[in-house]
Amino acid sequence: MRFTKGHGTGNDFVIVDESVTLTPELVAGLCDRRFGIGGDGVLRVARSGDLYFMDYWNSDGSLSEMCGNGVRVFARYLWETELATGMSIEIATRAGVRTAIQEWNGIRVDMGAPVRLGQSDGGLAVSMGNPHLVFKVDDVADEESVPVEERRARLAAWRTDLKRACENQSPQFPVLENQRILHRG
Repeated sequence: MRFTKGHGTGNDFVIVDESVTLTPELVAGLCDRRFGIGGDGVLRVARSGDLYFMDYWNSDGSLSEMCGNGVRVFARYLWETELATGMSIEIATRAGVRTAIQEWNGIRVDMGAPVRLGQSDGGLAVSMGNPHLVFKVDDVADEESVPVEERRARLAAWRTDLKRACENQSPQFPVLENQRILHRG
C-alpha cells in the first residue's frame, strides 16, 4: 500500500488514495504508533462529483465528519501531488464543503461559524463541522497537576452532564469526540 504522512499544527495523518478500502481495523492498525505508521487519523483521497472528498477516519477506526488540521493537510497533499491547481480549492467533507486557500505563510481553511450545540455548568459543546467539548477552568496548571485518574473521572462527569444538556437542547446532538480546556487568564 502506498501512503504519505502529513503533519499539521500538532496533528499527523496517514494519507491514502481511493484504491484503498478502509475498515476500522485497518485504520486503527495504520494509526498505531508502535506497530503501524502512527497518526491521529487517516485521510483517504476520493472523488465526490467535481470535488475531492476528504474521507477522514479517527485513529480508533471510527468515521469523523472532518478535522480542521486534516483538511489543511489534505489540501496541501492535493497541491503537492498536482491533483489540484490554483490558490484555492473546495474540498468535500462529511460536514460539508470547506475552502482551502494558499497564503504566503501556509494554508487557511474557511471553517465557517461555530455552531453552539448546548451547554451546562461544566462546559460548552460547539461544532466546527465536528463536535467539541470546551471546559472552563481557572488555571490550566492546576488541571495538569491533578492525578490522571481524577482528571479522567472529572472529564467523564463533565461529558455526561454536558451530553445530557446537549441532548435536551439539541436532540440530533452527535457523539462527543473532541475535548478542550479553555483557560481565560
